[in-house]
Amino acid sequence: MKEAFQHYITSGAAENVKAAVLEAFPNPIGSYSTHACNTKLLKIFMDNHIDPPSVGQPSGSGSA
Repeated sequence: MKEAFQHYITSGAAENVKAAVLEAFPNPIGSYSTHACNTKLLKIFMDNHIDPPSVGQPSGSGSA
């Protein structure tokens, strides 16, 4: 878990996600629990998905 987190931080994904969220939601909203918000958040997640480092990963993990 520690290696995966470190990979996430060093990959630059955290900054990309932050920028994407701020762009998608420039103004405060009442709730993120709406279909439109969930759709935006899912798109941000999919656009910024990174594969975990392969070293030390159990078999069967990672992208298919």
